[in-house]
Amino acid sequence: FKPCTEYACRSLGSGCKLLNEGLGNETCVFVSPRDTTSPRISALTDILPAGFTVSQLSNGYRINQEIRPFEDLSFGVKTDEPAQCKITDKLGTKFDDVPSFIAGSQYKYNHIVSLKIPQEIFEEPAIQITNGGKYSFYVRCKDGNGNDNDADYIIQFNVKPGPDLTPPVIEQASI
Repeated sequence: FKPCTEYACRSLGSGCKLLNEGLGNETCVFVSPRDTTSPRISALTDILPAGFTVSQLSNGYRINQEIRPFEDLSFGVKTDEPAQCKITDKLGTKFDDVPSFIAGSQYKYNHIVSLKIPQEIFEEPAIQITNGGKYSFYVRCKDGNGNDNDADYIIQFNVKPGPDLTPPVIEQASI
């Protein structure tokens, strides 16, 4: 149904639930009372800059190339069902204790972080990304039934050391 409404979703059956209501990305999903599994998380590699590759870790991935200072970087995860995902730099943090959603609190399949190095990212406490740093981020996701991951999904990358020698780029102008 486009657009999906509460009425249209409920008409499909009592197990259907409307997610993201009023956010412009309404999604109708079947929420089974027998669903006890958390969303399956995997690497979202199509959004990486051209020429970037990843190495799979046991529960996550590492970006193989070092990121240059002041380079735009987009990375993320995808889930096998609509989910909310959060990200932190603290290993082992439970979903409800992580303050930062990835690109908002909507339930969706693709969860993307976009940043420019160096930058402070996420909500309080902010994470400072700087030149020459090695970073590990931990992702937790929760589905519409309230099932969240027991294990962290890891995303790792390195930023090249040294001063920024790239010329400035005008990204916006205003009269």
